Parts: sequence; structure tokens; C-alpha cells
Amino acid sequence: MPEVVVIGAGMAGLAATRRLVEAGRAVLLLEARARIGGRAWTLASEGMGIDLGCHWWHSADINPLVGIARKLGFAVVENPILWGRPFTEKKLGPRYAAYRDAWERLYLALEARLDSGADCAIGDLLAEAGEWRAPLSAALSWSSGALPEQLSAIDYARAGSTDVNWHDPRGLGAMVAAFGAGLPVRLETPVERIRLTRGGVAVEGPAGRLEARAAVVTLPTALLAKGRVAFEPGLPEEKRQALEDLPLGVNEKIFFKIEGQPFGSTAEFQANLTFDRVDCAHFHMHEFGRPTLEAYYGGPLAAELAAAGPGALAANALEELAREFGSGLAKHLTPLAATGWSQDPWTDGGYSYARPGAADARAVLARPVEGRLFFAGEATSISDPATCHGAFASGLRAAEDVLATLA
Repeated sequence: MPEVVVIGAGMAGLAATRRLVEAGRAVLLLEARARIGGRAWTLASEGMGIDLGCHWWHSADINPLVGIARKLGFAVVENPILWGRPFTEKKLGPRYAAYRDAWERLYLALEARLDSGADCAIGDLLAEAGEWRAPLSAALSWSSGALPEQLSAIDYARAGSTDVNWHDPRGLGAMVAAFGAGLPVRLETPVERIRLTRGGVAVEGPAGRLEARAAVVTLPTALLAKGRVAFEPGLPEEKRQALEDLPLGVNEKIFFKIEGQPFGSTAEFQANLTFDRVDCAHFHMHEFGRPTLEAYYGGPLAAELAAAGPGALAANALEELAREFGSGLAKHLTPLAATGWSQDPWTDGGYSYARPGAADARAVLARPVEGRLFFAGEATSISDPATCHGAFASGLRAAEDVLATLA
């Protein structure tokens, strides 16, 4: 029988399990899916690794996963370009300076809110953005999976980023899978109930009952908030409220195979094509020089398209691309793969955001319950939520808490 049960084999669960194994503890990792990785998932298609989930090593210059990835044999290409900036500069021309000024004013307003401690919705800080409110809102929906009216300003400001983003041809999901290889995991084993017992915890599901001294829960907040796992006794009210205050945003992708050179070359570039509305995509062409195009969506538009299916994602992307590059582009693009995270029964969304007024919910969610029930996952990270390395750090933190309790 294990001393510790870890629930959920995403990066947080894998990190917690590995740390506990290294400490010599008997641990078992339970995963509902038939694979490990959770929201980190690389699909092999056309001989290429395509990240359906997280993809970028964010804050790569200080990201601990970069060193781990390289030890595992991953290249981690040091991408020098900040998203679609070169394309945006060319597209906006003289207007680019005003666009950048709008971003700078938003950053300053966010820092002021963080300094004052007076939270509000990020949407409230865009009142003076004028014509740039739509493109700023679109970009925030890509990074958070929700519109700025739904986002806590303080929580967003706390999530520091160095704006250094690296990537790897094999995929971040493939690296997460390699990191988790060899760990004691039981796949296709969903958990339906967690009971606090006199001596520890009892974890129950279709596969039966398992008892341990402690459990680490790393499941997405959407599943826990909806009661997909029952807790006996029930979770403290403040933790239940934290789950409600940390919903998952919606982020979806669709990938196309490119035939020929419709963009003039196979040089990699990213592009924001639309600056007059919120419901648009971010595009990534010829990543690593490969014949692929990615359209990335966030917020309500992502939810609407995912609910309608891959055909809707493809049609929307092709329509936006045609406005920029002409209707002839479509004949060069063939859909390869599309995501449906908001329809996934084991995820039910993308990654977490904090609602206005709930900037402290992440710290509340991270607190252990009675020294036997511990929580990890990107939603519990204050400095790096919605990132793979934030999930990794949270798993290590939970494991250290468990070790201190078991000592």
C-alpha cells in the first residue's frame, strides 16, 4: 500500500510523484486518461510533433524545465522573436507606436493596482484604450482564455513573465511525457471520492478503494468545482469558494498542413491579422520551417467554435486568413488536427484565471487540509499560473509539504 496517492498525471502530479519517489516514499499516481501529461499533449502527425496543449517554455531564461528538457535530450530552440511583433509593426506602420503605448499604459495600470492592493477587472483598466481596446482584449483572451472583464487585475499582475519564450520541435508535451516515464502510475483509473479517515485518506473510484497516509490532488479546478470528485467531509468553504473563483478559461487550436509556399517562403513568423475586434485568432506559420500553420483561439470565440467542432474552427481560421492573404490561400491549407479542451471530460477547459476580487484564491487553494490532503496544479501557482513550469513548481511544493508532514 502506498504512503501517498497522487491524483492526476499532469505536470504537477508528475513532479510531486517524482520528488516523493526520490525521497524514498511509497507513492502511487492515479490518472483517468490512458496517457500521462494532462494538458501537456504532443500529437505525432505527418512526422512532426504538434502540441495540442501547452507548447512554449515561458520565461525560458529562468524556467527550470529548460534544463530538465535538455538533460532529456530536447533541443529547446531559443526563439528570439516576441510573438507577432515584426508582422504587427509592418501591418500597423506609423500606428504601431500608439498600439505599444496602449500596452504600456495597461502594464502601468496593472502595477499600480498591485501596489495599491485594490483589485478590479482588467477590463476596467481599458477604459482609455480607445481603438486599441479590441486588440488588447483579444490578446488577453489568448493568454488567459477569458475576456478582460472576467480577469483579476492583481492576479494577472502577479504572474510575472520575462517575455522570453522558447520551443522545441519534439513538443513540450513530449518532454512532459519523457519526464514522467518510469514513474509508478496507474492509468485509466479515475477517482470519484476522497475520504479523510482516522489514519489518513481513502481514495475511491471504479477501480476500487485505496488507502494512504496522504493524497495530493492536482486535478483541474473546473472538475473539482463541479463536484466530479466528492470529498468527505466536504472541503472547507474558503476552498470551495477558491475553486469557484479560479475557473478555467477556454483556449483551442487548429493546425493546417501548408502545401507550397503561399507566404512567399518557408520562413517562420507569427501574426495578429485583426485589430478592430476581439473575436479573432493568433496565427503561427512555418514553425521551425515546417509546412504547418496554427490558429490559436481564446475566450468566448474559442468556446463557441470548439462546441461546433473542428469544422467550425477550420472555417473561422480560413475566413480570417483570406481577408489578409486572399481567397486563394485556402487551396494551400489542409486541416491536420484540432483541439477540444473545453469539451474534454477530464479537463473541461484550458487553464485557470482568477475572477476580479479573487486575487488571493490561488493561495487559498494551495493550502493543505488537515495535514493529509494537499493540492497542486497551475491554478495554485501565484507567480506562474497557466504555465507548465508553474504546475511543475506547485507539484514540488506539495511534495515538500507531504514530506514535512510524514517526517
